[in-house]
Amino acid sequence: MADADPHRYGVKPVIAALRILEALARAGGPLAAAELAAMTGTSRTTAFRHLKTLVLLGFAEMIRPGLYEIGPAAAALGRDAGPDRPLLAIAERHVDALGARFGETVNLAVPNGKRLRYIRIKETAKPLRFRSEEGDSECFHCTAVGKAILAFVPRERVPDYLNAELQRFTAHTLVTRRALDIALAETRRFGYAIDDEENEIGCVCYAAPIFAGDGQPVAAISVSVPTARLTDRLGLDIPQAVVEAARAITQRMARSETDDPGAEIEPSRRGARRQNATA
Repeated sequence: MADADPHRYGVKPVIAALRILEALARAGGPLAAAELAAMTGTSRTTAFRHLKTLVLLGFAEMIRPGLYEIGPAAAALGRDAGPDRPLLAIAERHVDALGARFGETVNLAVPNGKRLRYIRIKETAKPLRFRSEEGDSECFHCTAVGKAILAFVPRERVPDYLNAELQRFTAHTLVTRRALDIALAETRRFGYAIDDEENEIGCVCYAAPIFAGDGQPVAAISVSVPTARLTDRLGLDIPQAVVEAARAITQRMARSETDDPGAEIEPSRRGARRQNATA
């Protein structure tokens, strides 16, 4: 016999915390405690206390004072049982192969509103590294994975992935649409994107897009290298390798036979690090 009152055993604080977590997951960007309180029908004090608990457990993250977004623990749960699972199953061996070949950090990222979410990170074992965790998120305009995806979405949809103001993270960050559009055109031409110390000083990243069967970019794979370890040889080999890995993943994901959407790398750009426009 069905329970006449299915809510009888519900624990109200747990329900409230899970509603806050759900709101963070759907937001696609950072939210303040007051916004979450209004969205979930709780008081600001209650929302704040639940947020602090979620942060403590890794299910939420305070990215700036007073602003919260989904945390790596929640993202890991979604990764293990969510829509990214088929992509991960296909991409895992390519992530591992790139890591084994170059000994540097390999990233797999997917769009999440106006930010990217890292669903797989294979960190380098070398002592100099740039710390990231699966579930972390970044902006599109300052990352190689972001530009690799943006370059191949319909141009009228590019603003959907960007904030009104492009935030500067380093002196090399592209902070105007003109500079970004030039970078995206280069990415379309050569088939891969470069983050040349645009997100973090001392780190260069090469990324290539992964496409669904309909030809739309759904993810990107990248290799990050500290400038202290970036040799001319790596600058030649890594872009080619990420394009090949992305192409192999795309082909496995394709629902039907399609032309390969990836672009060949022209020798004139191999290993190139651009002088970024920062105007």
